[in-house]
Amino acid sequence: MERKFFTIVRILGAFIASLSLLAVVSGGIMAYNQLTSAADTEIKAPQVEFSSFEKESAQTTHDSEQNYEEDMSIQENVVDGDTSDYEKQFDKYFTKIVDNINKYAEKYNVGTVNEEPLKNYLNGQLENYDADLALSYMHQLTTITAQLLTSPNAKNTITGEPMKWDELITWFNNKFQQQVSLEQERVQSEEMEAASDKIAGLTTLGVVGASLFVFMFFTMVLVLLRIESNTRKDAV
Repeated sequence: MERKFFTIVRILGAFIASLSLLAVVSGGIMAYNQLTSAADTEIKAPQVEFSSFEKESAQTTHDSEQNYEEDMSIQENVVDGDTSDYEKQFDKYFTKIVDNINKYAEKYNVGTVNEEPLKNYLNGQLENYDADLALSYMHQLTTITAQLLTSPNAKNTITGEPMKWDELITWFNNKFQQQVSLEQERVQSEEMEAASDKIAGLTTLGVVGASLFVFMFFTMVLVLLRIESNTRKDAV
């Protein structure tokens, strides 16, 4: 009867020790993943398509809520990185944008660009972006004004008048800002998830610690049972 009891204890102890070891391994992996969880904090540059403006122009009139000429205040560029290099690239893009708009204005006999208000407006929109995001903005605006110049649908509007380049600029700015806001919300959500994962990771570590203690306890029980069994055989 005593031998059967020790046999049952040995089997039960081995089973619990095995489960505890499995919990330690799987819990350790889970805790590592949770504690090393990190949010992707990079704001990915939006991609604004000129074709969207063409479609909207063909369906509705554009009464811009904000016109760049209304913002005449002097704005400072507040961006990260090499300011002088940024300004050189900004000026390069700006010169091309102005050239595209003026060629468009000449082609369709509409008003040309007033450079100073436009430059102030763009600087004002870019002051909250880092250098990479700001230059992506300027690069895309340059591309879109070039597409406006070459668009075969420039007069395919609800009024039959040429598309307004000032409305294109404010439309592009609004679309870009909307997508940046969505990216910022994504980053905030990922940061919250990462913080939650780290808290969960600490809880998982506690479970791993408890499982390790159980594993060590039942391992010691099995060792003692083996010693007791060997001692009994030697006595016999």
